[in-house]
Amino acid sequence: MNAYKLNGIAGHMFRKAVCDELKIEFSDIYKTVKNLESDGTILLHNGRKFKLGLIEFESELDELKRILNE
Repeated sequence: MNAYKLNGIAGHMFRKAVCDELKIEFSDIYKTVKNLESDGTILLHNGRKFKLGLIEFESELDELKRILNE
C-alpha cells in the first residue's frame, strides 16, 4: 500500500475510533486530546488516559458477529 494512503487512512481511523469511544464530534477531537505518547497512550485534557488496540478476527463470521453486537 502507498505510504501516504496508509497514513491518511490510519489517521482517519484513529480519529474515528477516539470520537466513537469518547462520544464526541469529529471536530472536537483536537480540543479533547492533549497528547499521544510514544508508548501509544492517548492523554486527554481532563487527565484521562487510554490505549488504542487491535482486535484480530479469526474468520469473517467473527467479524460479522462483532459488527452486529455493536
